[in-house]
Amino acid sequence: MGGEYRREEGVALLVIVVLAGLSLVSLLVAFTYYCYISNKVSKHLKSLNKEETKKEEAEEEEAKDIENHLGGGGGGVGGGGGGGGEGTVVVSERGIQVQLFSYKQLHVATGGFGKGHVVGHGSFGSVYRGLLPDGRKIAVKLMDRPGMQGEEEFKMEVELLTRLRSPYLLGLIGHCSENGHRLLVYEFMANGGLQEHLYPNGGLLPLLYSALPLLTDREKVVQIMDPALEGQYSMKDAVQVAAIAAMCVQPEGDYRPLMADVVQSLVPLVKNRSIAKGCSSSFHASRPLASLDCGKTGS
Repeated sequence: MGGEYRREEGVALLVIVVLAGLSLVSLLVAFTYYCYISNKVSKHLKSLNKEETKKEEAEEEEAKDIENHLGGGGGGVGGGGGGGGEGTVVVSERGIQVQLFSYKQLHVATGGFGKGHVVGHGSFGSVYRGLLPDGRKIAVKLMDRPGMQGEEEFKMEVELLTRLRSPYLLGLIGHCSENGHRLLVYEFMANGGLQEHLYPNGGLLPLLYSALPLLTDREKVVQIMDPALEGQYSMKDAVQVAAIAAMCVQPEGDYRPLMADVVQSLVPLVKNRSIAKGCSSSFHASRPLASLDCGKTGS
């Protein structure tokens, strides 16, 4: 009787020891898994915090740069909401500096695009005179139909216009592309156009120089197009080609683009194989652009 009792007691003790061991192992596994998950979550949170910190630092740095460019005063251009800026100077991929204005800045500079500030109208928009805080007079072209032109096309046009350097053309100061609004900002010339100032007696400009204003005016580009090409091109493509041509005929050789740049600018205009095939049948139309004195020369 006593031996049987001891055996049962031994079995019970063995069961207790086994269960205790299993419980301990389970606790160790659970604790290890908890540590693993905690470590993983901690690393993830640290990574997020680092990204957030970098983002905040970048935003602070950008804000400081903008504040420096704008004269450190928030608000619009010369507006009542604090100091004024003239637009942030940005550098394009080609290293060209151009001022980036906000819509609010140009709205204030032009008196809210009031009728009293209108100096001209065109099929693509109206032109308003404006005044920057530093006293510079500007001409702001507000595009009435921005939807006809994509953002990339607008950026290309801005870069092409920025690269134009000629005494016969108004210089592009900057631009604005914000919430569907697209605006170009030029130097303002009062009391007539540049031709009247250069040739007050009605003298004639050389052919290339007289053509430059046509090449940079959307509404007048069609006047220099070959009538035989009617219906074979879109107005958008014609304007872009004209802007490229205007760069090629600048009198200063150093300001003319390299042929590689010209080709790179023309590549996006080739949309499909049929257009490429059509080039051979209309070779005479491409000769004026090909024969222009493009490329950097000593002249």
